[in-house]
Amino acid sequence: MDPQPSQPNSSNHEQRPNPTKLPKATLLAPFNSANATAEKICAAPIEYTQSLPGKNTLTRFIDSLAPWFPVKEEYLAPLRDITATLFTTILILDDVEDSSPLRRGHPSAHTQFGTAQTVNAATYTLMTLTASIHQHLGPQALAAFLEEMQNLGKGQALDLHWTFAATCPTVEEYLEMVDLKTGSLFRLVVRWMSVEAKAGAGEVDGEVLGLVTLLGRYYQVRDDLLNLSGEYTVAKGWCEDLDEGKFSFPLVWFLKVQGGEVGEEVYGLLFGDAKQGGERNGVSDEVKERVVEVLRASGTLEETRKVLEEIMEGIVEVLCRIEGRLGVNAGLRGLISRLRV
Repeated sequence: MDPQPSQPNSSNHEQRPNPTKLPKATLLAPFNSANATAEKICAAPIEYTQSLPGKNTLTRFIDSLAPWFPVKEEYLAPLRDITATLFTTILILDDVEDSSPLRRGHPSAHTQFGTAQTVNAATYTLMTLTASIHQHLGPQALAAFLEEMQNLGKGQALDLHWTFAATCPTVEEYLEMVDLKTGSLFRLVVRWMSVEAKAGAGEVDGEVLGLVTLLGRYYQVRDDLLNLSGEYTVAKGWCEDLDEGKFSFPLVWFLKVQGGEVGEEVYGLLFGDAKQGGERNGVSDEVKERVVEVLRASGTLEETRKVLEEIMEGIVEVLCRIEGRLGVNAGLRGLISRLRV
């Protein structure tokens, strides 16, 4: 005989506790933006990257401009902090966009906190910086910030597009990209200091802006050369620009100025499997060795050094003219000297 199905015990059922209900005070509570946990999560990728050892080039650049732009410390202190945080934010976004595994010899922020969380933290930080710039530096400084961030975005768009489309720019196009991207932060610092030094007159010394544009070009071409020379191996990996599919200055010079059959070989080695946005998984050490060997044998690396020398001559020439008007700037001369390769 089959057992009868057990009947629910009504007495036990009645003894079960009612489901816990959230109090109305919680459900109907007013909005509160001061969430310390959320703020801590947003700050983590920025604080992590700022904790890594760096050269603090922009901070030293700010201090070196003091003889030409007499600015009170009450303005300089937040300017330094804002610039440092802005630079860090741009770095971690750049690492995400380039899929860079290393930053200053340590894992990049997005490998530690995840790509989505890192991008969100950078976006949040840019918004907080916008408010901070308006509060501490003023509306004219904010206008300069928004304009230069647009320039930076356009420059980065060109750089990423060339990589995505596996299309090599001309030397002229490359330098235009650098002026937009790398030059933006140098120009921004000059514009911020000019706003305060000239009591909000909004006038910026054209020659000084020309000088920092040349500094941006030198800084980027120098960075490209050192990357392929193996000097950034510990900090960013060996020839990381080749892994990223980046058209750095030496590669642009070689492909557009020299070219030929060897140029076709190098292009095929680096981009043959990545046309029109194909996934990039880096290149082998053997390919890197071959590309660097070709660039060295063709004289491209030496030509890049000569280009740097020409830019440096232009920097010194403009610097001397400005010093004739505004006074000798030993700090800026020292900073420029340390950048020489």
